[in-house]
Parts: sequence; structure tokens; C-alpha cells
Amino acid sequence: MYQMFKGASNLEIIYVNEDFDTTSLTNSGEMFQNCTSLMGDKGTTYNSSHVDAAYAKIDRNGTSGYLSLYIKPVKIANNDVGEFYWNGSLVRSLYFNGTQLF
Repeated sequence: MYQMFKGASNLEIIYVNEDFDTTSLTNSGEMFQNCTSLMGDKGTTYNSSHVDAAYAKIDRNGTSGYLSLYIKPVKIANNDVGEFYWNGSLVRSLYFNGTQLF
């Protein structure tokens, strides 16, 4: 993953699932070099001192990282509004005839 995202200054979010694991990496140097717009789930922002796999983890309470947890959208029902909380904010999804409108 050496220089994987290097120079991606407009990259804001990287979504990964719970199984994302970098423990077997042998070279992650400059992985996030100059990713100046990158921010993790809990607000960890790019820091030029942290550009390798040490920050290639989901940003959580007590664990700083540049990654965001991907949660697969769940279809509620036809013509229904689904509500749930994500990072302290209320999220609503409206379905009409089986299609998510927002």
C-alpha cells in the first residue's frame, strides 16, 4: 500500500467495513501523503506526521484514524420513512415504490 493515496488532496472520505485489516502490510510509507482533505468518522483530520498505515483504521472514540465505517443501507419498506442515528445525527431515508429517494 506504499503511496496508495499519495497526492489525493481532494479525497475526503474512505469507507471500509469492520473487517478492514492492515496488520500484514510490509510497506505503507507515504500512504496518505498530502491527503489534506481527508477526515475520519469522528473528525480526525489529515496530519502530515501520520501518513502511513498507523492511521489506516476506522476513526472511533479513543482511536484516531482516517477511515470511516461503511454501513450498508437497509431498505425499510415501500412508501416508508426509515430513521436512525449515525454519529449523533438523525438520518432519514424515504422510500417510494421500493426506491430510496433520499
